[in-house]
Amino acid sequence: MKRARGIRPAVLAAVLAFSPALQGAIILLKDGSMIEGRIIEALSTATTIRVRTPFEERLINRRDIDRIFDEEAIDQTGLAKFEELPEAVRAVYNARADYRLGNYARVIERIEPFLQKEQNPVLKSEMTWLIIESKERFAKWDEVKSMLEALEKDGTPRDKLRAKAHREILEDNAEWDYSLRRVDKAWSRNFLPQDMRAAAQDPNALADPMMMRKALEEYCSQLVRNEKYGVETLRERMNPRKTIEAVRELPPAIRADDVLKRMPYLEELKQAETSVLKAQAVLPGYADAFQLDLIRAEAEHLLFYVLGGMLEEALISSPLNLPLPQTLDAATREQWRRVCDEWLARTKPTEVVGEYLLNKLMGYPEQMRQEYHLLRDVYDRLQEMRESVMRQRNR
Repeated sequence: MKRARGIRPAVLAAVLAFSPALQGAIILLKDGSMIEGRIIEALSTATTIRVRTPFEERLINRRDIDRIFDEEAIDQTGLAKFEELPEAVRAVYNARADYRLGNYARVIERIEPFLQKEQNPVLKSEMTWLIIESKERFAKWDEVKSMLEALEKDGTPRDKLRAKAHREILEDNAEWDYSLRRVDKAWSRNFLPQDMRAAAQDPNALADPMMMRKALEEYCSQLVRNEKYGVETLRERMNPRKTIEAVRELPPAIRADDVLKRMPYLEELKQAETSVLKAQAVLPGYADAFQLDLIRAEAEHLLFYVLGGMLEEALISSPLNLPLPQTLDAATREQWRRVCDEWLARTKPTEVVGEYLLNKLMGYPEQMRQEYHLLRDVYDRLQEMRESVMRQRNR
């Protein structure tokens, strides 16, 4: 692969070493955020591109993209040389690489000149966090706490959650000179691996990036596991009978996008998602597995307990199972069509729920492959039945 111009060789090496999925790709979105990953040519279209990041595959609309810096891009549309990216974006990108190399002073030098004048909230947030985490590495706790308090007051909702987590971890351990003794009520000996426990007792242990990450992981774990509404609670509260009743009551013209609003587990799902989103804000990427668990919980509920049973019911009640005379008079034909129309109306909600779930699973082609193919089989069989009934209805 050619070397990206404008990036120092050591910095580029660090980026590639620590981000196997990156391989030189930067996607700059119009909102100012950046995505690092590999563009999957086979799954990209004229209007969207699919990108594999270290945590997931994402589908991105091309109209949301400002520019792409990628030496192996699928085409030249929007392709930008590194030197052509905005100066602040170049500073952030190089600062990320310096952070991975442990050049924390260099991170601060790169970012501070842009921080006050940057207007884009997404880019400004990333700059702020690069500086906060670099100052944590130098144990400049007073400066860090001052920045965290400012974010909690005036930051974005995600910044406020993230700042609160850092501040509370520091406050929990301030009396022990910022060693890592506990996170909320959990003592570090209960969540740290054996080989880190002795170092965790040292003053300013939280200045170590791995030590702070372990503290943040425990903080996130408490969010997604200990809150009242988590994935397991959602599984327990999903009632197949109630969901089937809700599906049967769906209006005939409902769209797949509106299905979730009518499901009886909507509130529980939202509450579980909230805890996952909080964890994602605190430590980006950490809660990806929990997000997948949520999607899998809903998929299994709808697929195995709802759609499977309703497909069997549709098969048994299909008008095609009824004996028909070779010739139909007007009255018999009208009666036959009425039977078909009633069956089609009764099975339409099942089809729409299947479409809703298919659309959801398509966003996770690798992680949800098995569920997707099982659902595809159920959905296709139902569609084939409906098409057969429609043909026989109009014969």
